[in-house]
Amino acid sequence: MTQEEYMKAYNTTENPYIPIKGWNYKKIIVSKNIDSATFKTYLSELKEIQKKNIKNTGIQFIFQKETTYNDFISIYNIMIKAKQEFFGFEPVTNSFYVLHIYIKPIDEKTEPCLLCNDLILLEDNSQRSYIREILFSLKKLPKASYLLLGAFTVLCFISFLYWKQAYIKKENK
Repeated sequence: MTQEEYMKAYNTTENPYIPIKGWNYKKIIVSKNIDSATFKTYLSELKEIQKKNIKNTGIQFIFQKETTYNDFISIYNIMIKAKQEFFGFEPVTNSFYVLHIYIKPIDEKTEPCLLCNDLILLEDNSQRSYIREILFSLKKLPKASYLLLGAFTVLCFISFLYWKQAYIKKENK
């Protein structure tokens, strides 16, 4: 069961994270007044399960009648310290369940190569490249076309001057 499947099935108000049938739980009976040594052993047990990353595993902390609220808070602090996300208390059996959700290892071979067989070109879009292209194409033109281009630029210049004079006359009126 993956994390997504688990969240869809059990993340409801009716089934909040607590025991799933068919899972292998390591049973630990919680002693009264948890000291720092037992705190470290419980923490190491939890980290060991996280490190092994086995499907459908967890820990069942069984509280006895003589355990106190401080013991419950100590178990909760272990969850915080181990960065354990999935846990819950079942009042029927007086047990605190810690669920390890299997994390799929990343297989480097299955990931697609996004840059394989691609052609990467450096495209120079600067002004100089356009000028070079224009000058190169002008060199290929026959000499008679230079006369036509020159006459066209003179006519354009004269028409711009005419428009400028007409605009100035409108402003002065």
